Amino acid sequence: MTLLPKLLLPRTALTLWGALAAALNALGRVAVAPLVIQPLFDRVFVQGDLGALPGVLGLGGAVVLAGSAALWAQDALFATLGVRTAAAWRAGLYRTLLGQPDAEGRTSGGLTGRLLGDLKEVEAFLSVGLGTLIAETLTLALSFGYLLWADPAATLLLLALAAPL
Repeated sequence: MTLLPKLLLPRTALTLWGALAAALNALGRVAVAPLVIQPLFDRVFVQGDLGALPGVLGLGGAVVLAGSAALWAQDALFATLGVRTAAAWRAGLYRTLLGQPDAEGRTSGGLTGRLLGDLKEVEAFLSVGLGTLIAETLTLALSFGYLLWADPAATLLLLALAAPL
């Protein structure tokens, strides 16, 4: 088992809650098109139904608010995950390396310093990168799914034309 899954395994619940928040964040971003923009153009602008405007804008506000709350939860959960994982790694590193002399009798402070620098990179990835990776991947997949559902022929034609690019 590689190091990252080994470090994340004790924090599976936190990882899953962060992934759920990322999924809700992605769903909120994708839901704006069918729930707000499409009714705004179809009912309000084209049909001239100004009575539908408060409902459409209210729903839009609720979708944006829910997406913002999901983004906040995603950021908070993955930041907590990054800090806790880094703390566990740091503690293990101190226990294992700091007091061990090398072949020449020197302690391994230099190596420990380099590893702690790597640890900051792992913490940054878990705090920001992992949540972004999950949310953006889900946003792309949900957007593509919505486009396929809304107009399969145009979506597949656009995909065939854009694939060589």
